[in-house]
Amino acid sequence: MTLHLPLTALLLLAGAAGAATPARIPEAAAAYVQAQAQATGFMGTVLITQRGRTLYAGTAGQANLELGARVTPDTLFRIASISKSFTAAAILKLQDQGKLNVGDRLSRFLPAYPHAQEITLHQLLTHTAGVADYTDRDAFATFKALPHTLDALIARFAGQPLNFAPGTKFQYSNAGYVLLSRVVEVASGQPYADFLRQQVLAPAGLKLTDYDAPQPLRAGRASGYDFDGTTYTNADHVDASVASGAGALISTARELDAWIHALQGGRVLSKAATAQMFTPAVPVAPGQDSRYGYGWLITPASGAEPARTEHNGNIDGYMALLRTYPAEDLTITVLSNVSTAPVGLMADDLAALVHGQPYTLPVKPRVVSVPAAVLDRYVGTYAFADGQQFEVRRQGAGLRVTVSDQIFPLIAVAPDRFLLQAVGAELVFGPVTGGRPSR
Repeated sequence: MTLHLPLTALLLLAGAAGAATPARIPEAAAAYVQAQAQATGFMGTVLITQRGRTLYAGTAGQANLELGARVTPDTLFRIASISKSFTAAAILKLQDQGKLNVGDRLSRFLPAYPHAQEITLHQLLTHTAGVADYTDRDAFATFKALPHTLDALIARFAGQPLNFAPGTKFQYSNAGYVLLSRVVEVASGQPYADFLRQQVLAPAGLKLTDYDAPQPLRAGRASGYDFDGTTYTNADHVDASVASGAGALISTARELDAWIHALQGGRVLSKAATAQMFTPAVPVAPGQDSRYGYGWLITPASGAEPARTEHNGNIDGYMALLRTYPAEDLTITVLSNVSTAPVGLMADDLAALVHGQPYTLPVKPRVVSVPAAVLDRYVGTYAFADGQQFEVRRQGAGLRVTVSDQIFPLIAVAPDRFLLQAVGAELVFGPVTGGRPSR
């Protein structure tokens, strides 16, 4: 049975910090980041640049809690779905080289894949192919830590029916970008990681960004953690090969800043391909202005908020966000090795800080213990008002919520109230009737 659960505004934030003047931006940003560390357990790095100048560069917490290794500006984090911008660039690079066209059918490269004749590369790039994802199914937990070849990974979801006719709607799909990773290999004749290093990362001047292979060891790579509001624990391991071109890369804040500027500056792709990458292609939800391009979410200006281009990332133990305001040449990068880090909310507040607008400082929530029997009653499938479904499941001694392909821990602040801290929301469960919440 599908149950309906309202989402209310997050109550974490209180106490307006006012608006920072340009001279106070570094000081104000540092105070904000440290407040996030104290209130939400944030660990990671934050970088704000504008027109080639660093407005703020700061870190918080530990890259490895067991060893007491602090985060530094050069700490490497898993960037999860920000990897999609690199995979999209690899596809467009191959188009520049005349080895494919984004209008090609998938069958040209993977003729044995079911429905390949119905799907175009453009549809895979824009999440409109209808390819069923694999990260939001129960089976994912049973194999996510295991190394896979690309063919073996594709076999995990190849037998699933399409979720809809290709080209008819938007639905975010990691599986689509896994297929694109294999297209890169077929079209280039090289392993995905090798082509990426030689044809995408090298032209961009990135020396630390790489495919997160377990060998060789990488100095400065952060370990990933979960946080329940009081205690850090080691996050589940996800093998990079299971994320592939959908989310397997590691990088630093400085290199991600360099990445977006290398793309915008035409140092990676032709002028035509660069324009194609950043063209708003399809709306991501009814009634919303944001549109997906090729590996980027593009949101037009609205009121005092300038137009922005961004992508976030979420993989067990890590959260990431890379955002740029092109008209201002303002870029905000937030990387964290904590699964509940509110990176989107942080980017919003830091943008307000830079723009001289009011923002708020976080306040540490009061975390409570909820009996297992009560938690069990909340497990189930729910729906937002627009019909989008999400699941609440047990995770250890607490709960987690799965929205689309993303899994977030919930932090209990009352027996019926839980913070979805990573996205700045609160779940409120209605009275329980018949063993389940009534709404």
